[in-house]
Amino acid sequence: MGVLGRIFGILLALVVALAIGAYFYVQDANRLKPEIERLLSEQTGYTTRIDGDISWSLFPPLSLNVADVNLSRADEDINAGTLQLNMDLSAMWNDINQWRVTELTLLDTTYNADDASTLLNKLEVKDFRFGEPAAVFADVVHTSEAGAEPLAARFNGLVTYTPATAGQPQRIILEDGRITSEMATGICQAEATDNPLAPAKLPAEGDDALLPLATLVSYNFSADCNLSELVVGSETFTDSRLDITNTAGRLNVMLNIDDFLGGSLVSDVDIDATKPMPLWTILPEVTGVDSQRLIDWTDQRLQWIAPIALNSKLTLRGNTEQQLMASVKAATQFNGGQGQLNISKIKAQLMQIAAVTRQTDRAATWPDMWNYEQFTGRWNIDGALHSLQFALDHMSVDANGKYDYAADTIDMLANVTVNAAPETNPFTINPLLEGTPIPIRCTGAAADPTCKLDRNAAQNIVAKALQSGDDSGLRKKLEQKIDEEVPEEYRDTARGLLDILGRALDNKE
Repeated sequence: MGVLGRIFGILLALVVALAIGAYFYVQDANRLKPEIERLLSEQTGYTTRIDGDISWSLFPPLSLNVADVNLSRADEDINAGTLQLNMDLSAMWNDINQWRVTELTLLDTTYNADDASTLLNKLEVKDFRFGEPAAVFADVVHTSEAGAEPLAARFNGLVTYTPATAGQPQRIILEDGRITSEMATGICQAEATDNPLAPAKLPAEGDDALLPLATLVSYNFSADCNLSELVVGSETFTDSRLDITNTAGRLNVMLNIDDFLGGSLVSDVDIDATKPMPLWTILPEVTGVDSQRLIDWTDQRLQWIAPIALNSKLTLRGNTEQQLMASVKAATQFNGGQGQLNISKIKAQLMQIAAVTRQTDRAATWPDMWNYEQFTGRWNIDGALHSLQFALDHMSVDANGKYDYAADTIDMLANVTVNAAPETNPFTINPLLEGTPIPIRCTGAAADPTCKLDRNAAQNIVAKALQSGDDSGLRKKLEQKIDEEVPEEYRDTARGLLDILGRALDNKE
């Protein structure tokens, strides 16, 4: 819409310039080129060059044809292939606000800015007059950057353009705008005006900027769209609603999807673009989502089948991916309800703890899929630092570490604690390890990390668990064994030996 609005505004300036010129020069339209180029440059801020011919006919309706118009400025250029205009001849002698363009067609126009490119195959405007709705059709192909997959879209609807006056800013209103593309299909209503309070000095934007800050502080706009289809990756969502408002650089985007991966999604995004480093606040709320579909959709190698509820608050600062990822702070609560979770990685590492305790590990008999009754947790993020705690029935995990956004790698230490299992539950471990945190370190690619028992951390945990005063399952079980199997006169000695062994392990390099 931003690109179309800019092209539409330039077209209006071109029509005005040509129509005024037509009144004075009727023999050789090409004599107007220097004057038209000058007028367009003054009104649009672009350096203008008309390389093709200008021709017209004064017989009703006024017909005008212009070929090969080029407009350029720093890091931005527009090349218009062909402009065709039909206009009511009698309007030439009326107030400019009463002019009526019966038909305007623009063909083969490209708009290039930075690495992005927009090809306007066709723009057609019918029955246009200032302040009144005009039928608009556009066929567009947009490429976000070199090598990216082009996005084709078609648009038709009613557009009302009201030029600025002494007391009111210019305004563009869109009614019943139907958008059809590979990404989304739906109907939108929108309105945009100049921001009368815009600062004289607009914020600078780098090549890797995510938001057009100058546009956000220069214009006020609002839009609401009912989307019959919204395609993101491998999923197509139906009956979605998108609401956007921007007032003096304060942007809000609200997305509601009633059928989101088997559940629903509400995402509320606030962005304050008036600050030197834009402040983002993101509040997603997910309810009843099929977690396995969520995992498949995000291309993560994890089996998790359950309805999931999630609510979060994320705050970020900046206008590039690097700035946002370095500043992100997030707090997320989730509830996985009842379901299944693949725990093969945890199971493999729990079995290795037997080498430390010289005991048989019952985790070897666990199935890879845990049929759980309860799965709840929280996930906190502070820049690269991540903290994850969750409870899976009688097993809990407390993980802390770092995520390198640039390399997409993690280095996290997770302490896994398995308590006594309810009757008939197959997920049991050696009683000596019940209630004792078992450290597992995961490193490497975030999508498929390598997880191993952290032997140094495990040794420290066992060392502390052997010493008196520790309330872990290991110390309690050993105390129980001493009481059951060691004669009373030797029990204090046995407990002393546990303390000595614990201190020895604690001091061992």
